[in-house]
Amino acid sequence: MQDWLVRESREVARKTLNLGELAQAPVRLAPLAEQRRIVEKIEVLATRSRRAREALDTLPALIDRYRQSVLAAAFRGDLTAEWREKQNGLQPISDAELSGLRRQLWDAVQKGVNTGRKSRYQSAEDIAQEGAELPEGWRWVTVDELCPIVQYGTSAKTTEQDGVVVLRMGNIQSGTIVFDSIKSLPEEHEEFPALLLDKGDLLFNRTNSPELVGKCAVFEGYSTSCSFASYLIRLKVAGLNPRLLAAYINSPFGRMWARGVVSQQVGQANINGSKLKALVAPLPPVEEQEMILRKLKAHDEAIARVIDQHRVGATRLANLNQSILAKAFRGELVPQDPNDEPASVLLERIRAERAAAGPAPRRERRPKAEAGG
Repeated sequence: MQDWLVRESREVARKTLNLGELAQAPVRLAPLAEQRRIVEKIEVLATRSRRAREALDTLPALIDRYRQSVLAAAFRGDLTAEWREKQNGLQPISDAELSGLRRQLWDAVQKGVNTGRKSRYQSAEDIAQEGAELPEGWRWVTVDELCPIVQYGTSAKTTEQDGVVVLRMGNIQSGTIVFDSIKSLPEEHEEFPALLLDKGDLLFNRTNSPELVGKCAVFEGYSTSCSFASYLIRLKVAGLNPRLLAAYINSPFGRMWARGVVSQQVGQANINGSKLKALVAPLPPVEEQEMILRKLKAHDEAIARVIDQHRVGATRLANLNQSILAKAFRGELVPQDPNDEPASVLLERIRAERAAAGPAPRRERRPKAEAGG
């Protein structure tokens, strides 16, 4: 029926059918008794379909809760507890090692970069939550201790023309960077190359709605050069894998921190660079960082499979509903009974009743209201 409506309608941008044309639409007419059986069957199947749809609709929230529980377990040390017991004296990253890693990263990228750095914050151990115990070999650090560069993005107006892609807050989705609705700046823009992204840079969304502010992701590279907009902050991380820092900020611990430090503005929430530098994060030994990342990757792959299955299930359910209707109007949904009054007899009776009733009264047009009436 939908195919016929599209084929017979006029115009291009906005399809149109008048009442006379719609009256000529071909409709398959089943015997009245069979119609009742069809409706009853469709109602039964529609109830099952609705329950399946409701079950599918709960899955995204369950997936998000599972993802958050995995991240929480990772930063409590639970994901790697069994592995850690088999190791022989994991050593924490010392202040001297962390300072050296920061200096190496700073020396590698400081040319042409204006970071606006301020004085160091107090040590992480002094401001870590009381009772927040860490596994053996772990220690608390601030983002300021980890990141020699904490940098705001460009405020320049972007366009859809080719050039350097400027990532915005909408490009951070579920802990990853997506390249949808991208905009650009010319390659000769005055803030380049200082604001060009390097693989491994962490992008933090400093301004957004209260539920989304603080989301972050790691830039993994792109086919062209990329930069970042002013609502994002770029972090260059030393001593802790940037993917782990991003995962921590996106975890329940990071979300709780964000809710506690956020500043409300007109319709927006904000977490500035100074507050971000003061964030305290756990720093596992280097070997354990790699193991945590492997386990997180395995869970992410499992989640991705479930999401794919959810997408397939939703598509199949939509197709199933159309298939039920198609079978109904092919006469395949319910058994046919040769004792049913034929549809032709029903149609003749309808025509006779209409003829006896006479022509339908013409609907008079209402006069247009006078101006000012």
